[in-house]
Amino acid sequence: MNYRKREKIFRWISRISFFSLFFLLVFLTRYPLPRAPVNIFFRFNPLAAFSISISIRKITPYFIPGLLLVLIFIWVRRKYFCRWACPLGTCFEIWRGIWRRNKWKKKVSPFPFLSFYIFAFFLGLAIFSLPLIGLLEPFSLLLRAFIHPYLLLLLLALFMLDLFIPRVWCSRLCPLGGFLTLLNRKRSKKVDFSRRRFISSFAGGVILAPLFRLRGENSYLLRPPGAREEREFIAYCIRCGACMKVCLSKTLHPSLLEGGLEGLWTPHPVFRSAPCQLCFSCGKVCPSGAIKRVNSVSEVKIGIATINRKRCIAWKGEALCLICMEYCPVQAIWADEKDRPYVGGNVCIGCGQCENHCPVEGEAAIRVFRI
Repeated sequence: MNYRKREKIFRWISRISFFSLFFLLVFLTRYPLPRAPVNIFFRFNPLAAFSISISIRKITPYFIPGLLLVLIFIWVRRKYFCRWACPLGTCFEIWRGIWRRNKWKKKVSPFPFLSFYIFAFFLGLAIFSLPLIGLLEPFSLLLRAFIHPYLLLLLLALFMLDLFIPRVWCSRLCPLGGFLTLLNRKRSKKVDFSRRRFISSFAGGVILAPLFRLRGENSYLLRPPGAREEREFIAYCIRCGACMKVCLSKTLHPSLLEGGLEGLWTPHPVFRSAPCQLCFSCGKVCPSGAIKRVNSVSEVKIGIATINRKRCIAWKGEALCLICMEYCPVQAIWADEKDRPYVGGNVCIGCGQCENHCPVEGEAAIRVFRI
């Protein structure tokens, strides 16, 4: 057996091993969490480590393994990661193997170095503490496909596009592949891209960063228990979606435009659909530290509940109702002399039990506001 055949066999063993480990950890990312570090792939993600470090302007213990890989990849060819370890790349390799004998005529791929320019654009955004590169980062993209059906359809569309444009994701769109190839540009004779376009893409990210920050005030936009202050949270969050997958009551949903473009796909609780069960699993699986680990209710302050007296049936005198008080786990809702509910003191932690169980049709008469 010659060297090439042996290398191919070992490469597929490595691919299947990393592929199986990734999907095993995705399966284990649910409540109750095992002792295994289910976010280990993101800790060793060089693109996530680099972009978050640029975004927060410091090195955190969360991404030291990924930054070490960045230094290692400067001295090796990028194919050792993309062809030996990337689970999404393995998915595409398996897909191409299935359709190896298809009758569609494959064309030459356009935009051969587009991934470099995509990376440069998102790098320009990261300079302004906007790590939106997580939207296209392969680990996050693959994990989010297990959370939202529309993203699964998007991933399937990429697989179909790969039949007509060879290696459309791995060689043309993946910012991680572009980043790793960029690190080894001097060692690869095949890499020859326009520096002017690279700088223009980077400048485009820098120029458009203020546009991404434009958003109106949304006092209903809350964050998971243990989340950092809003600006820090945006800078730390890699948009992987692990917190949404592990959420016990499926309270956490992805933000679309509620927090502007800068908050795209960041998690926020929707209490009308389900209250927070205070399991604190979201902080345990967060790979970037955007959601801190909390161990007790006393450390949590998601928001504060406020009663809309114009909608509350007890305050309008339509019926006797103290359901919100009955479901409050911290006894932050009291009743006055006329048996009308009100939020007392600073005891409320904003878990959303009151908002979820409010019997008023449509918008709840009691809602949790951001502090």
